[in-house]
Amino acid sequence: MRDGVSSSAHHSDEHAASTVGQRGDAVTDHGFDRSEWIRRLATALEDWGPLMRFSGDIGHMGRMLSYSEFLTLSKTGNYQLAETNSHWFWSFTNLNQNSIPAETRALVISDPNELANLTEFESLSMHLRKDPDLTGILSLFQEHPIIHTMLENSGGNEGIRISVPRGDFLLEMKTLAQNLVELTIKTDGKHAAKSLDCFLHLGGRRELQGYAVTLFYGLKLHEQVNIGEGTLIAPYEVANQVYELPRRLTEMLERSSLPNEGESITVLVREFKWGTGAPSSPRAGHNLDLDWNIDYRFLGDSEIVLDILSVAIRGPLAARAYYFGVDRWLEEIDRNFAFGRIGGGGHPYDGWWTEKQLSDEDEAVFHDMIRGWQEYQGKRNVLNRAIRRLATSYNRPGMQGAEDSILDYATTLEILYDPGSTEVTYRLATRAAYFVGSNAKERKEIFDNVRAFYGVRSSLVHGREVGNDKFWKAVENGRDLARRTLLKLLSAKRPPDWDNLVLTGTGM
Repeated sequence: MRDGVSSSAHHSDEHAASTVGQRGDAVTDHGFDRSEWIRRLATALEDWGPLMRFSGDIGHMGRMLSYSEFLTLSKTGNYQLAETNSHWFWSFTNLNQNSIPAETRALVISDPNELANLTEFESLSMHLRKDPDLTGILSLFQEHPIIHTMLENSGGNEGIRISVPRGDFLLEMKTLAQNLVELTIKTDGKHAAKSLDCFLHLGGRRELQGYAVTLFYGLKLHEQVNIGEGTLIAPYEVANQVYELPRRLTEMLERSSLPNEGESITVLVREFKWGTGAPSSPRAGHNLDLDWNIDYRFLGDSEIVLDILSVAIRGPLAARAYYFGVDRWLEEIDRNFAFGRIGGGGHPYDGWWTEKQLSDEDEAVFHDMIRGWQEYQGKRNVLNRAIRRLATSYNRPGMQGAEDSILDYATTLEILYDPGSTEVTYRLATRAAYFVGSNAKERKEIFDNVRAFYGVRSSLVHGREVGNDKFWKAVENGRDLARRTLLKLLSAKRPPDWDNLVLTGTGM
């Protein structure tokens, strides 16, 4: 961690290249020389560029550009690659006329008298034929032992299967070559070749970095809080600076109403590592020691993590968007890496609440609960249901919400104590007394509170009137016992032997 933020998931282009430079000098994989392969691929990529043809088009003006002019222009414009039926093209866009670089004007307009027509300037397209001869580059690809093995395992020679955090896709060799040509134009051939080699070797070792973020409301933070290795919660502004969250996330949030005017957006970030490849082993003779499985923690369970945080702070949280991302330099290998998966929703809220601030005590409780949840030895799906119901109880405003919370607490307690289907109240009260109570006085108090709580629950379910004081006492007791039970169960990391606990006072 650096200043409390893990920087492992944020390789820059330069870092990716330097990583390969550090590892690429050795001769490995049965005589394969990575440094020499990188040099040859870089040369092939550089040699291919001048064979391209470029045309400039501004309104009805334009002229053919040389390769060197295009390279100069590519350094000055904000461009993206698009596709038509006949060619690829780079589109340069400048909506603010005053920001058009002088280099761009000089390259595109040779007649100074035509400069006035730049008020019509919208875009400049550079065209690349879709049927380039990439034979030499494709042959070099197959010399790399990782690509060679992956192509053999895929049963063909058109592409390799890439396992990404959100699924998988087929990376075609021709598309890969075109992407590297584009990267060569933006940077140079050596950088493009090193980036590909870095991707292959880091992916083969399951060392490609990624991260998952979940955006939620209801908690105000002034600085980030580290939960564990590669896991943190932080204010949106902090997370955005470190992880460069995509614009689409911001747009989703702008369309989503905050529970209260001006409430904060907080981000849960979990970093993970993942790898490339097809789900099969390399052939004999290719001893690459590749592991094709994605390897990460927490992914896909952001809601239960937020539920645990909600229980820790005793307040409701509402998830609004989540995103799977990867290091930005991977986007240059293929755009399928670019945005991961973006979604929204999760834990709709019934009403408005006062935003909570994370206290030192709440943070300590959350750390303990997360650690216990990760190491829990019982039935995880059953435990998660109890956590979810208890978290939901904090999200029920008004009198009707309080009545519903009684049912939440009863459900949570019955999941955690597993009293069976007969004598539920007595068995649950006894188990709770011995599990949570530390002395005879506390056990008697807990036993009586459970019986009173279930009396109120029974009255509500059967439509009988309940006195106001008795009702709110049941709400308080049910919430307190459910939370204390959950915290102690997570601290123990496994459920007790209930019969021994009641009979002998032991069983943990």
